[in-house]
Amino acid sequence: MLPHAKDIVEYLKKRNHYIFILTSRDPDLGNLEQDTKISIERHFGAYFSQKIYFKPKGVTKAEVCRGLGFRVLIEDDLEHILQATKYSEILPILVDKPYNQ
Repeated sequence: MLPHAKDIVEYLKKRNHYIFILTSRDPDLGNLEQDTKISIERHFGAYFSQKIYFKPKGVTKAEVCRGLGFRVLIEDDLEHILQATKYSEILPILVDKPYNQ
């Protein structure tokens, strides 16, 4: 988990922002869906606004964000960020990680 991630999520939630999870993990592979939910609950508790959204195959995260009306995409995969730049209504934020340099 990124340093201060929980603090930032708590800050946003207290200011009445809706916070959602969108993952590219395939829910058909093993227990990824349940494992993801357990991990998020353990680290963040009830800060998130709704369920976790699993990206369908053949659809980009940017398309899912646009369809659901998400305004910001915080992401560690540069490809998803580049796709999100196609839509002016989505603010893409790349999390700085060694593997996306």
